[in-house]
Amino acid sequence: MEIEIGGASVTLLPPGGAWIPAEEAVLVADLHLGKGAAFRAAGRAVPAGTSQETLGRLSDVLRAAPSARVLWILGDLFHADAGVTPRMADAWARWRARHPELGVGLVAGNHDRGLEEVARRWHMEVRDDVVRVGGLLLAHHPPESPDGPTVAGHLHPVFRLRDGRRWRMRSPCFWVRGEVLILPALGALVDGAGIRTGAGDRVFVPAGDQVLEIPSAQLPSSARAG
Repeated sequence: MEIEIGGASVTLLPPGGAWIPAEEAVLVADLHLGKGAAFRAAGRAVPAGTSQETLGRLSDVLRAAPSARVLWILGDLFHADAGVTPRMADAWARWRARHPELGVGLVAGNHDRGLEEVARRWHMEVRDDVVRVGGLLLAHHPPESPDGPTVAGHLHPVFRLRDGRRWRMRSPCFWVRGEVLILPALGALVDGAGIRTGAGDRVFVPAGDQVLEIPSAQLPSSARAG
């Protein structure tokens, strides 16, 4: 699904990322690697293997954009310091070895604070501010008053469709608010937040090997319960 954000062409990829053809750049957000390990360290019973599942999703994104030269992670690569275990580091190293020519950058998110040096050791360019790629600004937090067309993460948007009292559909989604595109969370253990759309907003959901736009009449309005 190809869309325009402020005149810049962006392709939405079914696995949950975005592709900027003019820059040969792939964008993803909110991996939250090590979240399961951090929860287990705090005594919460969660399954192992979710970081490996997330890295599998990341590989799926790259397979959808085989000519990518660079990957930008728009914040929250990590979940917490307690989750940065040797096992998780080894999983990243194995993933990175399969993509040796790919440049990787991180726009640090709120969960990445204090872990920037870990990301640098993992051979990433780390930025604490907004990054400009072609005609787009890349950020972690979606700006309320953008300085230009922006791609961001952080909100973990989810589209929910109710059928009477039951949810008929719940899916991570791409959410366009004016000149801001908000990416779905890529992490396998990330909770999503139901969205409330405003006038002119657009919502897209992955559906198999394609991305579909939700008709505006079915969008959950901020003026009513969703």
